[in-house]
Amino acid sequence: MISLGKMRKTLKTSGIGVILLLFFLLNNGFGQNTIKISNKDTTTLNDIPEQVESIMQKYKARKSQKEISLDEEDKSIDLGGLIIDETISKVGQDFYRYFNNQWNAPGTSKNFNIYISEKPTPGMGNMIIIKINYEEIFKNRISPQQQIIESLVEYAINQSQQYIMNYEKIKKQLEGEDMSGTGIY
Repeated sequence: MISLGKMRKTLKTSGIGVILLLFFLLNNGFGQNTIKISNKDTTTLNDIPEQVESIMQKYKARKSQKEISLDEEDKSIDLGGLIIDETISKVGQDFYRYFNNQWNAPGTSKNFNIYISEKPTPGMGNMIIIKINYEEIFKNRISPQQQIIESLVEYAINQSQQYIMNYEKIKKQLEGEDMSGTGIY
């Protein structure tokens, strides 16, 4: 049997004790004026609500002291602006390296990830695919010549920056005052 002293200690240290107390009430206490936990310890049902209430107040006070108020933006971890390499050949890795070295993100945008992947294709070269947040925005064949890789990187960067700027522009328009409201005419 569990002694009342151990039960009180459990109730004071964790919220689990409240659940244990309710379990004992359901199994032993309803319809009786005392709960017999062991032969030596008994407590009246009239004392239990006061004890539970004081324990809950102490638990809430301790929990509120540990909480730190955060803004909505601070609650999430933002890993935006990553350029992820999913290439498989040296030509693809060269493309990624040039892209990564020349990339300058538009100033206002933060929440985007760029995926550079490569698919082998029959014939000359491989297919380079650029996705921004899983939206495919660029797809082109690439050959192993360095001049072609560099010119393709410039074109891909320009297209990626245009996509991000257009995305931000549309996002701001949708968040504007014209689009807010209840939706009821």
